[in-house]
Amino acid sequence: MNAVLKRVKVNEAKTRELNANEESFVFLGWQVTPRRSKGGKRYYHMEPSPQSRGKLMDQIRRVLNHATQWRASTEVIAEINSVMRGWSGCFRYGHGRAVLGQMYDLISARLRTWLWKKSRCSHAKYGYYTRKRLREQYGLYAMNQATTGRAV
Repeated sequence: MNAVLKRVKVNEAKTRELNANEESFVFLGWQVTPRRSKGGKRYYHMEPSPQSRGKLMDQIRRVLNHATQWRASTEVIAEINSVMRGWSGCFRYGHGRAVLGQMYDLISARLRTWLWKKSRCSHAKYGYYTRKRLREQYGLYAMNQATTGRAV
C-alpha cells in the first residue's frame, strides 16, 4: 500500500487544505457549501458548480448556433435532450433543483431564439414558442422532471 502512495503525484495547484465545516469547495463538478438549516443543524449544500454549468451551456451553444440552422429541428432537439438528460441525471442527487430550473430556462431561451431565427422571425418569439409548445410540440426534455417526477 505504501509503495502505491509513494508513486502518486499530487497536483499542488489543485490541492489545498481547508476546513470543510467553514469553507466551500468544488469536488467532481459539485459546489459543496456548509450551511445551517432553519432548525440550526449543519448540512452540506451540494449543487452543480459554476464550471459544470458553463460546460453544459458550451455544449448547448455548439448545437444551437447559426451554422446549425440548416438541420432539422427534431434532430437538434434530440441532441439537446440527450445532453440535458445526461447532465440532469448526474446532478439530480444534490440540492440542485433550482439550478436545474435555471439551466432549463437558459436552454429553452436559447432554443427559442434558434427556432425563431430558423423560421426567419415569422412568429412572435415568446408568444409562439412558449414553454408548453417547446415541451409538447417540439419534445424538449424538462430537466426538473428528473428530480420531482413532474414537468415544470
